[in-house]
Amino acid sequence: MPDIKDNSKVEVLVKREPVVETEINLMNIFTNMGKKKRVYVWVMAFGLVLGLLIPFFMQSDKNKVDSTSAVISYDYELAADLQAPDGSPLDVGFIMSSHILSTALKDTHLSGRLSTSTVSANMQVQRMLSDETKQQLELLEKLDAAKNDTAYVNLVNTINYTYKNRYIITLKNGFGVEDDLIFLSGDELSNLLNTIIDIYRKYFFETYENFELPDNRMESVSLDDLDYVEWLDNMNDILDSLFKYCTDEETKGAYLDYRSPVDGLSLKDISEIISLVKSVNVNYLYSFVYYNCLSNDKDMALTNFNYRLRTLNQRLDVINESIANGTSLIENYRNDSILFARQSSEDSELATMGTTSVTEYYNNLILDQAKYYDTKASLKLQIENVNDKIEGFSKSTGSKVQYNTADSEIRKVNDILQKLYALIERHAQEIVSSDFYANSFISSINATYITPGGFFSAASLKKLGIGAVAGLFIGFFIWGMDGLVTEFKDADKRAQEALAKEA
Repeated sequence: MPDIKDNSKVEVLVKREPVVETEINLMNIFTNMGKKKRVYVWVMAFGLVLGLLIPFFMQSDKNKVDSTSAVISYDYELAADLQAPDGSPLDVGFIMSSHILSTALKDTHLSGRLSTSTVSANMQVQRMLSDETKQQLELLEKLDAAKNDTAYVNLVNTINYTYKNRYIITLKNGFGVEDDLIFLSGDELSNLLNTIIDIYRKYFFETYENFELPDNRMESVSLDDLDYVEWLDNMNDILDSLFKYCTDEETKGAYLDYRSPVDGLSLKDISEIISLVKSVNVNYLYSFVYYNCLSNDKDMALTNFNYRLRTLNQRLDVINESIANGTSLIENYRNDSILFARQSSEDSELATMGTTSVTEYYNNLILDQAKYYDTKASLKLQIENVNDKIEGFSKSTGSKVQYNTADSEIRKVNDILQKLYALIERHAQEIVSSDFYANSFISSINATYITPGGFFSAASLKKLGIGAVAGLFIGFFIWGMDGLVTEFKDADKRAQEALAKEA
């Protein structure tokens, strides 16, 4: 203000606006909220539903990256040496082959279309460590955590990794390429893995099943074409063969005690029946025919006996010659000599010493000789038996009553043996078709899909509860803020009206 001179008078006018004081009433806030309760009940319900849905979808999305596992066990002895039942190398990885997987995908009805390559890429086979090795590894982890270097190194050097005949089969979820993964539900994932294992177990069983049915030699022995003694000789051989079949622990093992659900019998029970039939029926009839020299054609019978005697004598001559050759080889055999040097404690010079070593060839010579002598004893017994038959059948003849009795009894014995063979064959077929035999190679613990904690677990319910409470709180907070804003507006309006009255 350049025109104002010094000591000039300046007038300043100050206008003071009246102060408006706004007061709010807490009760009015709740009154305002009550006026809009119908609207905000729906808002709180929406918050409740939203609070429940968010944890639910988060849990569902998390389950997509899960996996499922099953355990298979090889229950035969050779599996410990990683060998198949026939002695060939055991290929556990065949469970991931296209043959097994393609069949499993056909048998399992899935919501998504999967290829065998994607399923194989998501499978993992891991052999289970023994309990002893697991304990050593746990101790190793503790030593490593304590940084005890000396004890750690010593334990590492002494660990011997041993395994069980069990394998963990894991199937991961999410099939295909990274940008286009197909996720299966928990039930589908576990059903697919269980189907794969079932098909692999069936393949393994069909490949290595070695339970043989009994030889049906009854059909090749005709009662009409053979004489009494010849037929009974064949029946004795057949019964011996069936008895061996029912008691052979080397090839049947635990199946000898398997009881049929049809007749309640086991192979051991049937072997006792065979012994009873042989002693009561066959041996009695054999004695009756033999001591009464019964024959349909004595001349033919004697011719057969003489031919058999000549064959047995020829075999005995061969065995005797083999025994003589073996005896000569053993007497003239010289074991391998081994020379080694040893220094005496009193003398600095080396002393040469010698010993002999028994070779495998020498051991085989001894074993062969033992087999020859066993065969010789059996042949001599058969020759003696045939000589007795020739002598007996050359002298006497049976009566007509004895022939009728022999014919009747032989027919009865033939029927008994036919039924006995049918019983053994049916029992063997039951074993082969039973789950007991099918699971004798491989047993399994099926895969079950369990979500982390499960939908109704305490952790999941807690998350749902927190979400519900949070949704309700947010709805109630909005409701309260609406009531508070309305009260501020009403309070300001009341203050303006009071000021106007004062003016």
